[in-house]
Amino acid sequence: MIERVNIPADRVRVLLSCKSRLEEESKSNMDIVMDGEVTIAGEDAFLVYRCTQVIKAIGRGFAPNKAEKLFDDQFYLRIFDVRDFSGRSKNRSFELKGRVIGRKGKARKTIEDSTGCYISVYGHTVSVIGSYPAMESAERAIEMLLGGSEHSVVFSFLRKEKTKRIKEELLDSR
Repeated sequence: MIERVNIPADRVRVLLSCKSRLEEESKSNMDIVMDGEVTIAGEDAFLVYRCTQVIKAIGRGFAPNKAEKLFDDQFYLRIFDVRDFSGRSKNRSFELKGRVIGRKGKARKTIEDSTGCYISVYGHTVSVIGSYPAMESAERAIEMLLGGSEHSVVFSFLRKEKTKRIKEELLDSR
């Protein structure tokens, strides 16, 4: 099976730094062109798919060690295009990315700490890597911020979701 993925040219060096690990993990061969085109060839379609997810995550600004978590079946990648919420206005897009990051990174850190997910704001996207069901909470929080909800409302939502998840984990462990 052969897959092709395009990543930003400024992320190619990061991908090259972990190429051999990715090839080993996915049992595939990668051809990386400096303009950002990546070709993955391998026998196992599922591993090639996972490798493309890791490459997309690296292309969206994640560090390789965080992106490589996508080889685990419990982790997923979700990419939000900020332009879907801002239209084509660059100023509005910039504002919305700022809302997700928050003052001094507080909003992003709060979402990450409350859900255990990783968040990257890069280019015109906001990306999330996480496990289910925490991923649902992180996705909803980001959608709320991009949709214009106040930070206090989003933080309250995250506290309630975290409490609910902890209670479910305690009940499941009995």
